[in-house]
Amino acid sequence: MLAGRCRWCDGDAEVFLPYARLSLCRTHFKEYIVRRVRRTIEKYRMIKEGERVLVALSGGKDSLVLLHVLLAMKNSNDPKLSLNCDLEAVTLDLGIRGYSEKCVSVACAYCDEFNVPHYTVKLIELAGFTIDDMASQRRPACSVCGVVKRYVLNKVGVEMGFDRLAMGHNLDDEAAVLLSNYLSANVELLSRQHPVLPAREGMVSRIKPLFEVSESETSMYAQFQGLTPVDGKCPYAVTPSTHRFKRALNALEEEAPATKIKMVRGFIERVKPLLDNIETPPGKCAVCGYPSSSGICGFCRLKKAYGPM
Repeated sequence: MLAGRCRWCDGDAEVFLPYARLSLCRTHFKEYIVRRVRRTIEKYRMIKEGERVLVALSGGKDSLVLLHVLLAMKNSNDPKLSLNCDLEAVTLDLGIRGYSEKCVSVACAYCDEFNVPHYTVKLIELAGFTIDDMASQRRPACSVCGVVKRYVLNKVGVEMGFDRLAMGHNLDDEAAVLLSNYLSANVELLSRQHPVLPAREGMVSRIKPLFEVSESETSMYAQFQGLTPVDGKCPYAVTPSTHRFKRALNALEEEAPATKIKMVRGFIERVKPLLDNIETPPGKCAVCGYPSSSGICGFCRLKKAYGPM
């Protein structure tokens, strides 16, 4: 549904946002997304003046949009948009033959184009195994990929002295996880859900600047900006458990626009404060010294099981 004319310039509208009852042309939609992310950063105090920010750049749609939007702020002369920080990016080479090469290639190409310092971290060099190695031993790749990504990205952020690690999680991701945790009454996971996870010993602060931007909006932004994410999906990808929650939320959003944003904002503003004293700070891994809720962290257990003998 399009309302015909752009609210901001009276030109032809190409986008209609039901939750905001807002019709926008292509140019002003792109500006709207940048302004919205800037307000999110300010609202949740995600980035302070002069901080070093490391963008987790997978080569996928959301991470490319995140980098592009942050750069638009960094390069803006508008005092309401400008963001004074140092931006760099990191990509993990998980060793998935035929796919990881594409991810690294796309990430490197865009960082070269945008003049952003970029690092590639090879899992084989860090841990002595790849996702292909685990899959060949009939270990479900997706069950460990999250463990690997969280550990390695945090390690890079901490050891290279970054102030923030920026992730590309969007509104749909957050709402689906929130609904899943609600339904399972997982109070511990609910207590950790926030657009900003503060730094602590051995952990870099994680931020989610796209926290209030929907998946459909990141798709349109990428299309309008000519961003081309990695072609195809991971060969080990399975339908995530949160997919059915996304379908349910999309149906609710269709009936009642703004359902998703009201849900996540309501949780952060009214429920999360009640859970702030529930989370137990993790201890340290006996092997690597990084934070862990058990004696030996999941990553070190993987290294022992799948690394070189």
